[in-house]
Amino acid sequence: MLATLACVSTLPGQGLWKAGESVEGRVVPNQPGFHTVTLSAGQFFFAQINGIRVSLQMRDPGGVTLGEPARTVAAVVTRAGQYLLDVRTSAPAAQRYRVTILQWRESRPDDVARVEAIRALTEGYRQMETATAAGRQAALHQYGAAKEMSRKLKDAWLEARCLQGESGAHSALGDTLKALAAMNEAAELYQRLGDRNGEATVLNSAALLHAARGEHEQAFANYRKAIEHHRATGQRRTEAEVLRNMAIAHNSAGNYQTAIETYTDVLTRFRSLQDRYGEAVTLVQLGELYIALGDFDNAISQTRASIPLHQAHGDKTAQVHALSNIGEALAAQGRHTEALVQLNAAIQLSEESGLGWQHVQAKAIAAVSEQALGRLPKARLLLEESLPPMRAHGNREGTSRVLTQLGLLELQARRTKEASVHLREAMETSDGLDNPAPKAHALTALARLARAENNHAQARSYAEQALSIVEGIRTRVESRNLRALFLASRGSWYEFYVDLLMDRNDVGAAFAGVERARARSLLDMLLDNRAKPEPAMTGFQQPVVEPGTAILEYQLGETRSWLFVVTQAGITAKQLPAAGVLANEVRQIRGLLAQPGRAALGRYAQAAEKMYRICIAPAMAEIAGKQKLVIVADGALHYLPFEALLTGPATPLAYAQLPYLVRRWTVGYAPSTAAYASLAMRPRGGAGPELVAYGDPRGDLPGAAREIREIAKSFPKGAMLFQGNAVSKRNVTDSAEAARSRRVHFAAHGQIREGSAATSGILLASGSILSPADVLHLRWNADLVVLSGCETGLGPQLRGEGILGFIRAFLLAGARNVAVSLWPVSDESTVSLMAGFYQRLSKGADHADSLRQAKLDLIRSGQYAHPYYWAPFVLAGKL
Repeated sequence: MLATLACVSTLPGQGLWKAGESVEGRVVPNQPGFHTVTLSAGQFFFAQINGIRVSLQMRDPGGVTLGEPARTVAAVVTRAGQYLLDVRTSAPAAQRYRVTILQWRESRPDDVARVEAIRALTEGYRQMETATAAGRQAALHQYGAAKEMSRKLKDAWLEARCLQGESGAHSALGDTLKALAAMNEAAELYQRLGDRNGEATVLNSAALLHAARGEHEQAFANYRKAIEHHRATGQRRTEAEVLRNMAIAHNSAGNYQTAIETYTDVLTRFRSLQDRYGEAVTLVQLGELYIALGDFDNAISQTRASIPLHQAHGDKTAQVHALSNIGEALAAQGRHTEALVQLNAAIQLSEESGLGWQHVQAKAIAAVSEQALGRLPKARLLLEESLPPMRAHGNREGTSRVLTQLGLLELQARRTKEASVHLREAMETSDGLDNPAPKAHALTALARLARAENNHAQARSYAEQALSIVEGIRTRVESRNLRALFLASRGSWYEFYVDLLMDRNDVGAAFAGVERARARSLLDMLLDNRAKPEPAMTGFQQPVVEPGTAILEYQLGETRSWLFVVTQAGITAKQLPAAGVLANEVRQIRGLLAQPGRAALGRYAQAAEKMYRICIAPAMAEIAGKQKLVIVADGALHYLPFEALLTGPATPLAYAQLPYLVRRWTVGYAPSTAAYASLAMRPRGGAGPELVAYGDPRGDLPGAAREIREIAKSFPKGAMLFQGNAVSKRNVTDSAEAARSRRVHFAAHGQIREGSAATSGILLASGSILSPADVLHLRWNADLVVLSGCETGLGPQLRGEGILGFIRAFLLAGARNVAVSLWPVSDESTVSLMAGFYQRLSKGADHADSLRQAKLDLIRSGQYAHPYYWAPFVLAGKL
């Protein structure tokens, strides 16, 4: 007799007609869904439900329930008619589910015993859902009983299901070896039965265990085989889930580019399937990858977007994972108090829900923030609680990281013997891992220990090994932006290395170390040398510097900073105060520069002379007699116009008479010494117009319109002007004239919004914006790009790379020099400054000296002598 299944609350057009088929649906809290199944007397029926906090319960034609709500239902049917499969959820919001008919056939004499075995198996599932150690032990007992009954029945398929359950319980209890043994046994049974879907499911689970143990090659082999099975049987969603697990393993193995590509593929698949839960889980795991690469803002935003989806599904495991990720990203940014709010919430939720493994991870991360906040006993307690379960679970990567953190904690407490024990074990544990990052962490910590023990040679060796690993990892990522973020996340390692070398006054090697981290991704793009092997850490080559030029390259550190002075004669180094001290001085000067009146004159004169004595005067022996200073800034110094510093006392006390640094030297800026040298080799361009200028795109800057008309007077036969509505985004990005012009000038509003790249940039006509990201797609050949709008030199700052704004973007687009502003500018003074600047350029003067002379003109004018009017404009590039 033909049996049929009528589906209610399911996706349109879906139905089940035979064993092995599935139907999907959606159920809401306190409102059960149901499916009707028409069965004949004497049939055996076995169904399973998959989903988050969902269950099945079977009712016979008379309404009598057959067992409690559970993951499975099984019965030998004695009464023909319509049976109901009630679907319920204990989650707080609607849930998707999938019901699969595992077996549906004429009954056999042993099916009564088979139903008993299935009930034992189902009871094991129920015990596992308590998420307690006692519940997991009870589940093992139930799985074992069900397995023995299955063997007596000679039901290999049911035995495989029991082995899967055993594996899950062993894994939750931290015994991955027993978990793998059970999973491998299940895989053999499915393979013997020819059950490709069952085998694929087991292969996926085994791969997860292999990846957790750092056995990535075996994990990838399992994943590939599982994907092949799911693809052959048309299981699109399950295939996407296995691919996501594969991406996790690639991340753990340090195959970052492959992980990025796989996650991107998985997100596309889940979105096409309209699987919001699958998408949410993927977003959390993608956030974890961004943490590994140092893209902490992206990690936080991606992970936060997933939390409401996880809450809606009632998935507390995923919520704990998400909270832990956010906490780890915040901690990496130094926001430790905020981090602990997230991590403590993760720990509490994990402990309340019995998610043992999840709270171990959160505790280990929280220890980092507790230590950073000086709460060493609390940090030690968290680490000591985390270590045994990490070891028991076979998580070598996590174990190595916890041991490293314990070593650093002991080192902070000056217990060097205890620190040595932990750190050497961390090294041993990390040996052989596919992902070299834990070893790099351990090596860096060992370098700090060796320095504390005055073993300089050993400290240097450890530090160089760690940085070599970092630079090797960096090459695994194709995205240059992510490369930059990753290197920036290890900026403190480079600072330590430089500081370590300066302990022995090894200036050449220390400077080489600074340059290795400074604007590295920018230099890659300028040289287009992605495939070029990285030089050894010990490699050093004297930069080529023009006779009249000195490069002042700054490296700011937590306890002390360094100024490297590069001239034709060689490199010297000067010690400066810590980064925090310099940042306070910069803030004070910028605050005074924003007040263009006499009230702040005395305070400004004192602050500007003090900063000169700190940052420039130590190099006086090297820069005396030089005409040009090239500033390679770091940290807060990116926001300081060095030209406005005072080389001596303010006598007389008048803005027009102050001894500004610009009176003595021509000043330019560069992202790094290597980038400056690379730009200096660029040939002069400009086969197109002498000038393309864009002004007053929104009709609210009459001074900007006048500005472009004034500068055009310097090029009477070769200027092309765009005003008002003509300053469209298309007329900028698609302009052949701008692409070929020698000089491109923008006189428009600048808008910088921290954390919002899409709405930061130059404001154009019709509400459009030219962002730094837009500029990266241009291919220009300009000797000079000038952005005379407000704050066009600002943007997010990346450790080592500098400000990720228009300077960097236009240099990458092909410009040789870029002039920007560091604060809102005055229309009237800007017109005068730019007119003088371009007049000199039109007569063949170089860019840096032309800007200097234009600034000196404003100082001499008296009316615009205050640095507020002339100091915001700085020039970076070839100079």
